[in-house]
Amino acid sequence: MSNPDKLTFPRFSVVDLVNFFRQNILTAAEAKNFTKADIYPNPKLEWVQKIYMRILQQVFNLRVEHFYMVPVDLEIPYPHLVEGFAPLGYIVSYMARLLPICRVYEFLPSDVLNPKGKHITTLLSGIVNFLHFRNTRMDTYNEFCLRYKSALDIMNQQQKVLRELEAKKEKLTTIPPEQQAEFKALSSDIQDLQQIISQEYHTKDSAFQEKLVQKKLVIAETGKN
Repeated sequence: MSNPDKLTFPRFSVVDLVNFFRQNILTAAEAKNFTKADIYPNPKLEWVQKIYMRILQQVFNLRVEHFYMVPVDLEIPYPHLVEGFAPLGYIVSYMARLLPICRVYEFLPSDVLNPKGKHITTLLSGIVNFLHFRNTRMDTYNEFCLRYKSALDIMNQQQKVLRELEAKKEKLTTIPPEQQAEFKALSSDIQDLQQIISQEYHTKDSAFQEKLVQKKLVIAETGKN
């Protein structure tokens, strides 16, 4: 039996356990009929097994029919006799995997087949504590996924805009084939015109510089007189 002083999780009251299972584990129809007396002080076998099954479905993502399937590779002389015990076998097997994760190490098949009130509340407290932790981490993970998806959508939108701008730029800087001859002719005319303007400017600038030199000489001579 677990020592309360050595537990690594809080021991929840029966009322808290019932409320948690009603709100988070059981179906709506099951929650209406679930009461404190179903798990404490004398646990009802069908309710304890139902709670275990619902918890395992949620944690391990199992379907209900999974608990009723007898493994096809199981070699037994009368498989139809095993079908009724298959759910109990699966519950015991999966609970043995789940409870160490919940930091509960005192689990026996009798906790499924013949549960005792005080010990069951300890097991369920460990499970509920783990589920609270799991739900918190799932909320954090889901929030991260939403932020990541939002950032990814923004990046994809920006990349789309960038591709559209690059396409427009390519279109603006690309000369259509039917206009390339005209463009080359215009480019040649512009180069010729630039050469003519440059020559005329050079000629006029030289003439201006010569006149400027003459004016400076005249001014200098006048200053001497």
